[in-house]
Amino acid sequence: GAQKTGTTAIQSFLNMNREPLRKSGIIYPIPPGSEPSHAFLAALISKRKVPEYLRTAFRNDVDKIEAYARRSWRKTKKILAREKAETCVISSEALFHDYSVMELANAKSLFSQISSSPTMISYVRSPADWFLSMILQRVKLPNDLPSIAARSPMAVLKSWAEFDCRLRVRKFDRQNLVGADILKDFSI
Repeated sequence: GAQKTGTTAIQSFLNMNREPLRKSGIIYPIPPGSEPSHAFLAALISKRKVPEYLRTAFRNDVDKIEAYARRSWRKTKKILAREKAETCVISSEALFHDYSVMELANAKSLFSQISSSPTMISYVRSPADWFLSMILQRVKLPNDLPSIAARSPMAVLKSWAEFDCRLRVRKFDRQNLVGADILKDFSI
């Protein structure tokens, strides 16, 4: 899902509980030394949607970013080949973008390497709720204010609807989450 929809909490939980999840047939394949998400995949899908941390780490060197992303993807696929789990979870806020037809073809090419029938689970919140949450975060961690422009989750979902996958969309609203908890809600 988009930023501020509990994705970091989900990723942290999955990363910290990889062994018990693996025993239950669920794998969260994070290459050693990587972030606890799959943000690197955004760099393989679109050169215009590269996560900020990669642009900073590699000083905007497109070739180095792509090489890192390709290495991380190969390591991820090796983990999947070794584990042979029933369910694989790939997660990153960086994947929640309104991609072009060509970029979606890149995404389909990547994900078809690991699944013939992927499911996309996306948590969304209204642009106003998202913007308020971002402002509150910035009060705690001062930085530039986020732009409210182009924050419609519908544009992103319409883009991903073109991708041949099951799409499960949940409104991020603590009152509507199972047990008012993102982790409980995600696990159903």
